[in-house]
Amino acid sequence: MSQLKDLLIASLLKTADNRFFMPNQVLKSLMTESNIKKTLLESGINPEDIPSALVEAMGPGMKCFAILVRIGHPSLFVQFIENGVLDQYLPIDKTGHGVFAEFVANEVPPEFLIVQYEYLAPLFTKNQIHRRLPDQILLPFLEDSPIGSGGFGTIYKVSLSSRHQGLVPNPSGDVGTLIA
Repeated sequence: MSQLKDLLIASLLKTADNRFFMPNQVLKSLMTESNIKKTLLESGINPEDIPSALVEAMGPGMKCFAILVRIGHPSLFVQFIENGVLDQYLPIDKTGHGVFAEFVANEVPPEFLIVQYEYLAPLFTKNQIHRRLPDQILLPFLEDSPIGSGGFGTIYKVSLSSRHQGLVPNPSGDVGTLIA
């Protein structure tokens, strides 16, 4: 098992509903040039592809690469790049996104389709428009407890990791409690 894979697994946070997610800031701190390069070298991909794969893994393909590392298939990252399947197309499903359908059906490991949701928890920020999220998207609440009800439903007190929210500055990195 690669060192980066171990770090990714150890850094997952457990949600209030016993699922796991990767905080955005944690992912960015783990996806260093040296960690990615070492993993690419260990994966057995063509050495000529490493510079390009490194650029993509540090930028627009960071989550895809992390997911592939997490499931033990980092060598497939070059195929993701060649097929144009990077983070902006997540989540992907078995049917793929039009031109990616054949690639997804034939090349993407089934565990990718499950594990990708650990990396897709919504990031809450100020002045954000309400979003409709697919049922599979998990909410990054570390704790939640009902505290009342209102005209549109139940009101919950939730805890969010300070490393996966943009609502309250928290330089210490501690878990912050917010009311939602």
